[in-house]
Amino acid sequence: MKVEHPEFMVPMPRFLILVGCFLVVSSWGCSEPANTPDEALREYMRSYYLGEDEKAWEMVAKEDRDQITAAHDGLVKMGVENPPAGHELMLARRVPSPYALKKLEVVGDAPQEPKKGDVATVKLEFRDGRVEHARLDHDGERWRVRLAVAATPPATQKTAPAGEP
Repeated sequence: MKVEHPEFMVPMPRFLILVGCFLVVSSWGCSEPANTPDEALREYMRSYYLGEDEKAWEMVAKEDRDQITAAHDGLVKMGVENPPAGHELMLARRVPSPYALKKLEVVGDAPQEPKKGDVATVKLEFRDGRVEHARLDHDGERWRVRLAVAATPPATQKTAPAGEP
C-alpha cells in the first residue's frame, strides 16, 4: 500500500508559478549589454534615473570618463578633501526621465554588426515636444554614451583699434 503525504505535495499551478519566479530572479542581473544604440541609450537613462550610478558610469564612453576623472584629480591636487569621484561628478548634467520619452530612434543606419569606432546618433522626442540628440560610440564591446564634457575654447577677444572705446 502506497502512502501519500499531501502536506509535501505542491499543486501543479503553484509549482509552475514557483519555477517561473525562480527563473526570473535567477536571470535578474544577467542581462546582456544593449545591442543597438537606442537600447543602450534607454538603458543608460533608466540606470541613471533610478540611481544606479555605477552602472550608468560604466555605460559612458571611456574618453569622457577619463576627462571626468581628470577633474577629480585636479580637485585632489588643489587640496580638496574627499572630492566627488567618477559617477558623482556626472551630476553636472541632468539626465531626463526615461518615462518622459515619446519616441527614441536611431538617426540614419546603425551598423548591424557594430565594431570599434562605429558612431551612432539617437534622436529623443519627449512628450512635451522637446527634441534632443545623443551620440553613442561603439568600443568593440558595446555602445557607450558620449557626454558633452569637453570644454569649449574661449571666444577670441576682438580688441578695438587704438583710440576707440
